[in-house]
Amino acid sequence: MIGRAVQDAVKEAIEKHTGVNAQSQHHVLRRLERFGIKEEMSQCPADRYEEPYWVAKASLIAHLLDQQAWGMLSWEDISAMIPVLFPEHEEITISCKNSLLKLFFEEFGTEKD
Repeated sequence: MIGRAVQDAVKEAIEKHTGVNAQSQHHVLRRLERFGIKEEMSQCPADRYEEPYWVAKASLIAHLLDQQAWGMLSWEDISAMIPVLFPEHEEITISCKNSLLKLFFEEFGTEKD
């Protein structure tokens, strides 16, 4: 109970101080901007940035990149996820952050059925 009260108070303080909250983070670019992604780098329709599918996929990519940066996953481990995340590119081996982000934005820029 005390932990929940502290967590709620911290979330409220962060929102008041920075304007960051769950709603403002529900955006592809917000999830990936700490990896150097800027809106002008993406040539994707603006209405797609808040679509649940793309926000969730961007979140998965960000988590994989964080895990790699922390030494918890290797690029080989991440490459093993390519058939799940990008079935049409299942033979690709990922060796750096940019190649993973490039795959994401190639797919993000195309129409999904």
